[in-house]
Amino acid sequence: MSIARYLLEKEDGNMFTTEEDIEALKGKTKDIAGKIFMELGEWEIFTPEVEKDHDNEIAENIGKNKEAFKEACK
Repeated sequence: MSIARYLLEKEDGNMFTTEEDIEALKGKTKDIAGKIFMELGEWEIFTPEVEKDHDNEIAENIGKNKEAFKEACK
């Protein structure tokens, strides 16, 4: 079974087979994200130290370009 089919299949295990079934897949982003989270669980991407470094770098870059950033947001 492909990953896409697994993520899109209904909880009851019945695969989509009709146009109505395919149409019902719209707006299922939260369901797909939930399924991925339940399978993979939570994991650490950055250590707290690395995350803090990234946050500081972002804040510094925004600070240097604050006026240009404000103008771009308008």
